[in-house]
Amino acid sequence: MKKTILFILCVFMVTGIFAKSKVPYKITGEMENNYRNSLGEWSFNFDFYNISNLKVNSFTLVFYLFDEEGNLAIKNRNSIVFKVEESVPPYAYFSDYFILDNYLSEVPEYPYEIDYLYVSFIEYEDGSFWRDPFGLKIY
Repeated sequence: MKKTILFILCVFMVTGIFAKSKVPYKITGEMENNYRNSLGEWSFNFDFYNISNLKVNSFTLVFYLFDEEGNLAIKNRNSIVFKVEESVPPYAYFSDYFILDNYLSEVPEYPYEIDYLYVSFIEYEDGSFWRDPFGLKIY
């Protein structure tokens, strides 16, 4: 009997831990060359999917760019951080882009590798927020 109760408590603890760490979004992104239009040379295009039942007011995305040799490809910083102030309804997608030219130390011939893309902060319409400042909850 004690083993059964202990097992049930362990199951509740483990499932509670995983439920608390659920990430309320999905995000993908890629670097694209814009030589055919009047935008900057390179942009970061992304798709954000709000997988919560709350409306998003804004979110902050973070990512790292590396060249083909594995070196950081941006001037004087480790990561690129963008705050996106757009309303995203529950269970909806949002797509946008950012020009990267001001962040790059040189114009690459081929797209840089995007690594460790995550959302560090989400503010919801009801005033609540979700935070993951180091991107640890995505793993």
